[in-house]
Amino acid sequence: MRLTRAAFVFLGVLWGSNFIYMKWATELISPMQVAFLRVLFGFIPLAVFAWRKRAIERTQLRMLPHFLVMAAAATAFYYVAIIKGTALLPSGIAGVLGGAIALFTAVFSLLFRTEKFHAMTGAGIVLGLGKPPAATSTSRASPGCSQVR
Repeated sequence: MRLTRAAFVFLGVLWGSNFIYMKWATELISPMQVAFLRVLFGFIPLAVFAWRKRAIERTQLRMLPHFLVMAAAATAFYYVAIIKGTALLPSGIAGVLGGAIALFTAVFSLLFRTEKFHAMTGAGIVLGLGKPPAATSTSRASPGCSQVR
């Protein structure tokens, strides 16, 4: 139990600090460049691993246009949008909104019927969608706290 708790704390620190690092990076380079570097440094270890395991074959090159479209739509656009938003918002709010991505995935999976809908799924979506507005609400800000406008 102690190891599990430590792992969650470590994961929270890594995930939460990501938004601070993105904010710092956008002070020096554009969100597009930050997204490019994130994708590049994610691609390099995967490419090396796939090459060493001989998981890539020449016959798979015909799928390259599909991979490029998915890379642009699912990764590059997402990263640029998140990084641009992180540059404009306080890091805490950007982190909360970044956590809502999984909820939108669940909603879209219902729209496209790729997943069965259960009562627990619905309850999780309703509770989760209430998190970003509650966390970004300025009506309950304590005195001396800066409010988002």
